[in-house]
Amino acid sequence: MLKKIVKKLSRSLGIDLKRYNIQTSEAAKMQRLLAYHNIDLVFDVGTNIGQYAKFLRELGYSGRIVSFEPRSSAYSQLKAFSKKIR
Repeated sequence: MLKKIVKKLSRSLGIDLKRYNIQTSEAAKMQRLLAYHNIDLVFDVGTNIGQYAKFLRELGYSGRIVSFEPRSSAYSQLKAFSKKIR
């Protein structure tokens, strides 16, 4: 009963609560992939404003990220954002 109340309340706030499974979560899979292959350089082509780079940094990736973004409006935002996540 409490579980249903919490889910209903969270959804009314625009939050979807889900159980996190370390074996099957996309973030955990990416962490294992980066570590297993000893990846130290990522090319992010069509990077937009850097969402993928942010995701990698949140996972703990500390290697180099080379980003490519041809649109000038997104590039200027990416440039400002990249200074924050270094």
